[in-house]
Amino acid sequence: MGKEPQTDKSEVRDRQNQELELISWMGRILNSILDIDQVLTVLLSEVRNLLNVTGASIWLKDKESDDIVCRQAAGVHVEKVRGYRLKQKTGISGWVAALGQSVVVSDTREDSRYDSGVEKKMEIEFRSILSVPLLARGKIIGAIQVVDTAPNRFKTIHQTLLEALAGSAAVAIENAQLFEELQEQTDILLKTNVKLELEIDQRKKAEAELNKYRRQLEKKVKRQTVELDQSWKALADFKGTIKVEHRFGKIIGKSEPMQTIYTLIRNLADVSATVLITGESGTGKELVADALHANKQRKDHPFVKVNCSALSESVLESELFGHVKGAFTGAYRNKIGWFQKAADGVILLDEIGDISLDFQKRLLRVLQEREFERLGDTTTLSMGARVIAATNQNLVAKVNKGEFRQDLYYRLKVVEIKLPSLRERMADLPLLIIHFLNNINDDLNKKIEGVSPEVLRILMAYHWPGNVRELQNTLEHSCIFCKNRTIVVDDLPSGFPGHDSLHDQQHSQILPDNKETLLKVLEQAKWNKTRAAEILGISRRTLYRRLKEYQI
Repeated sequence: MGKEPQTDKSEVRDRQNQELELISWMGRILNSILDIDQVLTVLLSEVRNLLNVTGASIWLKDKESDDIVCRQAAGVHVEKVRGYRLKQKTGISGWVAALGQSVVVSDTREDSRYDSGVEKKMEIEFRSILSVPLLARGKIIGAIQVVDTAPNRFKTIHQTLLEALAGSAAVAIENAQLFEELQEQTDILLKTNVKLELEIDQRKKAEAELNKYRRQLEKKVKRQTVELDQSWKALADFKGTIKVEHRFGKIIGKSEPMQTIYTLIRNLADVSATVLITGESGTGKELVADALHANKQRKDHPFVKVNCSALSESVLESELFGHVKGAFTGAYRNKIGWFQKAADGVILLDEIGDISLDFQKRLLRVLQEREFERLGDTTTLSMGARVIAATNQNLVAKVNKGEFRQDLYYRLKVVEIKLPSLRERMADLPLLIIHFLNNINDDLNKKIEGVSPEVLRILMAYHWPGNVRELQNTLEHSCIFCKNRTIVVDDLPSGFPGHDSLHDQQHSQILPDNKETLLKVLEQAKWNKTRAAEILGISRRTLYRRLKEYQI
């Protein structure tokens, strides 16, 4: 009896550590995004997942009128309140933004501060509200609010978590607002600059103003990064593991597409139906096959993996079906094939889209009749293994071209598990980074703790054609060359495309859009291409590409 309270405390502490780790990662992700709408969208999504609430909204102060305006909202009915405006001390958010104190409303029917106009706008009654202020360097910039249809929904722990997240969120929001404001000013100055006459004194003045604002931007962003680094260090002692619901066997992911995959695997655990796993190269098709084998009834039976594209057709046929002595030249003894070795377990036919039409015919009979003969033998053997096939090819297109049998395709596709590309589940990138760094640290005997904010921005901006496998290889390369405990840009593989693409994306608004503009900037820089690229805020590679396009 005396140990139970200690166990409860341990469970609470573990849960708090995991939640604080999530908040820390959220702070990093938010700081890596400079678009204000994207910051708010990501923030509200994570808040709803963290607190499991009906809806959430962000209210920001209007600098001109000092009203508070709902800038972003998420959830059924709640999104209707986007753009709604409240006066100071009007509504729950208005009170929080005015006084800078969190408010917990257990029942809106009994709180006179609740604004009924919000309820009419949303066309639904919310009974519980938790609203906390957004504070950036001691200044109230707004409030973050969560709502639920049930009364007495929010407790002290919910308030503590939301306040912790609001600290990092406020810095990220102000950072994005600052970037938006300075970008507008930069655009104005650039447009003014290209319209000026060729007089040197006017050009120098415009360039000086442009550089001034750029320096301000760099200084502000650098200060914001330092502030967030201090927040990360304060949470560094709260170490935790990846949550159980964010992994399935060796598969890592918390995104909605991966949760759907996990559900499919669980549903297929107790059945013997043939499964077709599809997806781009590097998405983890073999890991899904491993999970299907390890789940329940067949986990204690053999698991045979066959790469159909790695063997010639004759060798593949011998390896799969087996042969008897003398079946062909070189068959000096009997050989048991993989179908027979798999017994009552699982056999994975990887790269199934590469087998020939003739071989497809033999494979179809095995799947239909569940029996086969070894090469050179007339004795029929039964096949009790579950068949899983995998491919990165479009089998439907191959069927339409006559390159793949339609009957075999439908026999394989009793159930299809289509794996998303890494591009389609970028929310999983931080978890994958943690997972791979832990594994690589063990292999290389290193103690790398994470990646720098700049590296995180680069990795988040990259399109990952090689998917999770490419991410793993990139991190392994970076860890080998990393001399400290944090991976920085210089540790990334040479020529990694994410850096240039991110740089050009951030400055896409000031790219020269015509030949005349580019010529003026080149003349201003006295035809120094490096200096011209700096004025335009683009890489030299992009400048040379534009010179080639305009035949300059």
